[in-house]
Amino acid sequence: MRIKKRIIIAIIFVILLIILTTYFIESKFSFNITRIENYISSFGPWAPLLLLIIIIITSSIGFIFMIPIAISALILNSYLAFFISILGLTIGASLSFFAARYFGRDFFKKHFINRINALKKYDENIGKNSFLKILFLRLLH
Repeated sequence: MRIKKRIIIAIIFVILLIILTTYFIESKFSFNITRIENYISSFGPWAPLLLLIIIIITSSIGFIFMIPIAISALILNSYLAFFISILGLTIGASLSFFAARYFGRDFFKKHFINRINALKKYDENIGKNSFLKILFLRLLH
């Protein structure tokens, strides 16, 4: 019972922290999409490259990537904005995948796969026809 109480207090604390942080950021920096759009437009012909880099970074580390995609749709023509968005999201997802695979696999295997039999069987099973299985898992997502 005592652990549940601590978890509830921790959840309430995190929610309050998120609300206060959001309020502070909103009041301090006054987020304005027009100001961001004007700033990115000021880069001239380099704006598409800047938007591509921003989309790659935001999609690979888990930030909200819809804002740079919306800005690219507002600033650029529709074909270029679509191409930059798809390219940036694909590169960002690939970076996330390879980072998780090469940097996080040992930790995950040590702490979870070796301790839980169902995960161990799944890990061994995914090795057979792994491309198709991962493809179907990605299509489900």
